Amino acid sequence: MASDIVEEAMNDMVPALDDLKRKRIFNDEEIRQIVKKRRADEYTMLKPDIKLHEYLSVVRYEVALECLRERRRKELNWRRKTVSDFAGVTRLHRIFSKATFRFRGDIKMWYQYLDFCLRSGSTKVLSSVVVRALKFHPRKVPLWLLAADRELKVANIGAARSLLVRGLRFGGSSPWLWAQFLRLEVRVALHVNQTRDSEEGAPAAASCWAPAQLLFRKALKELKGNAASLAIFLKQVQQSLKEAKSEATENARAVKGLAAWEEEIAEVLRSSRPDAPGGLDMEDVEEEDCNSLWSLWWEFERSTKSWKELSDEVASQAPACAMVHFSERLLQALRTEEAADQDATLKVLLEFSDAPRLLSPIASSPSSSSSSSSANASPSAAAEGVLKTLEVASDMCKGISSSLKSADQRGIEKAHKSLAERAAAAFPESGAIALVLWGVESQASPSSSSTAVPSVRKTSLNSATGAAFAALQASSNGTLDPALFEATLRALEDEKGVEAVVTAALSSSLALGGEAPFKEARRLGRAVADKLWDLPKRRAALLAALLESELRCRNLQTLGIGVQKKQRLLREDFEALLACLADDDEAREAWWLRYMRYVDQVSKERGGALSGLPTVMDLHWRAMRSVADQASYQEKAQELLQQHASI
Repeated sequence: MASDIVEEAMNDMVPALDDLKRKRIFNDEEIRQIVKKRRADEYTMLKPDIKLHEYLSVVRYEVALECLRERRRKELNWRRKTVSDFAGVTRLHRIFSKATFRFRGDIKMWYQYLDFCLRSGSTKVLSSVVVRALKFHPRKVPLWLLAADRELKVANIGAARSLLVRGLRFGGSSPWLWAQFLRLEVRVALHVNQTRDSEEGAPAAASCWAPAQLLFRKALKELKGNAASLAIFLKQVQQSLKEAKSEATENARAVKGLAAWEEEIAEVLRSSRPDAPGGLDMEDVEEEDCNSLWSLWWEFERSTKSWKELSDEVASQAPACAMVHFSERLLQALRTEEAADQDATLKVLLEFSDAPRLLSPIASSPSSSSSSSSANASPSAAAEGVLKTLEVASDMCKGISSSLKSADQRGIEKAHKSLAERAAAAFPESGAIALVLWGVESQASPSSSSTAVPSVRKTSLNSATGAAFAALQASSNGTLDPALFEATLRALEDEKGVEAVVTAALSSSLALGGEAPFKEARRLGRAVADKLWDLPKRRAALLAALLESELRCRNLQTLGIGVQKKQRLLREDFEALLACLADDDEAREAWWLRYMRYVDQVSKERGGALSGLPTVMDLHWRAMRSVADQASYQEKAQELLQQHASI
């Protein structure tokens, strides 16, 4: 009978409730309320048609009750553990056990149970829960990884190896399983080398590393057709190799065995680069995976080659997205390297910006019918990306004048202008490059007339973006028609064309009317964004494109905008865009980071003065509460926060 089962469960709670009353953690009325609620929950959990959310409601109540009990225990300074200190966790285990048995096919329920075990320190229960979960979800890679990790925690290498082998039978295409298995074999090889180093007749160094090398080759064979998985696996391999080298510095046997494996890894990284001789075909590789594979190669080779040698190879072989990524890596090196190395790195960056392939449509255009991402979608992608990097480098020199000479800053600005002029001539259809060139020229000659638009740029802008440009060219003086602009945006099939339409609108206003219509076009663009409330994704794309154009026009004072007003307008644009982006939008993280970089740059330029702007740390804490993937955000924000702290 259900009543008998409930009463038995309630009787089991009596010792813990009496203990809570004795310790004055809960009074009589509170205990009566607890008994009433738990009795109702016991009947709920016995229902044959119970729903998952009802179990979760019971769990939430018990967790809140346990937190309240723990807080009051600390306030009353009870140090000795008694029965009530363990009863709450035990009851939650019982509830989770019932829920996972009833809804054994719901993987989220299992993950919540595992998370509770980790948070409550129930390590023994955790191991058994993982094993039970694997019976129903053998293809879930995180469960195999967690199970193997638990065995390694107790130094049970044989059981961990057995679990990973079984996991590979179900998920042989998972790079994480292969990487974890390889890390295990590397640690075993290190242990063998350490324990047998002084023994006579010990096996050769190569024999200790043979299992790891064999596993490495087998994983490559399994993952070869998937660029994303290959990038993840090779990154983990590099990390394992780095850890092994740091631990084997005093062990000659281990160092000798690692040397041969390191050469094999270097060859694999070299042959895995998309579009390189003997490398992967770019048609099958997405931009992010392409950047990862190329960056793995140059980070690995960085220990033996200079930036100059790497730059020459990237400039002659890499696709557009990898060239842009490499320029950003040079910029990062410029920020972090010692002063003695900064001049050499800066020289490499300037020489790289002069690479002929940056202006070659062959290097930037997509391959036939591939599904390559947006960075390769236009022939001017590489030039636009490197131009943006040079802008950041120039701004960085302004903010950190103590570490880079003014001559270096002039060199960057000269290279930036040269690349902008050559790119505008090579890619007349690119409105983005035209805007950059206008910004460079207006900065060089701020007193020039607003109508003095170079003929090469006017020619290029008149042919920009095809039909969209023609539609937005509403009058001879370049005035933007907001109704036509809104109608064009609403008529687009998706959000991918928003940036091209916005660039065409701003370019036409600049070329045909000069600065005043350009400034008015951006104001009208913000007004149109407010009207697209029924299309949130399109509105976000419009705000992002407008903000991108403003960030590219660095010398906004030429438009009659003061410094404080410029800061206020950009702050409003950042806030509007972040408020518009959905919580699960991947761009949300990137724009938070750009907002932080902008505030950090203003702080450096103005000696820490932030008129009307939030601080970097304020933005950091807001971003932590806003982004979906906090681990990814923290990894990317760490460098920026460290640089800001050093101001």
